[in-house]
Amino acid sequence: MESADRTRPHFELTAEPPDVDTEPLASFAATVEAQYRALAERMEAADEESVPDDRMYM
Repeated sequence: MESADRTRPHFELTAEPPDVDTEPLASFAATVEAQYRALAERMEAADEESVPDDRMYM
C-alpha cells in the first residue's frame, strides 16, 4: 500500500481554474499579429522581379 500512496499527487484538484490575468498575453499576441500583417503587406508590395529566383548562387 505504501508504494501506491507515493504515486498519488500531493495536491487536490479544484473544480474552478485559478483566476489568471490573460490581458498581457492577449496584448502581446495582438502586437505580434500586427507585425506579421505588416510584414506580409511589405512582402506582397515588393517587386518580385528584382529578387533573384535562386539566391544560392549570389
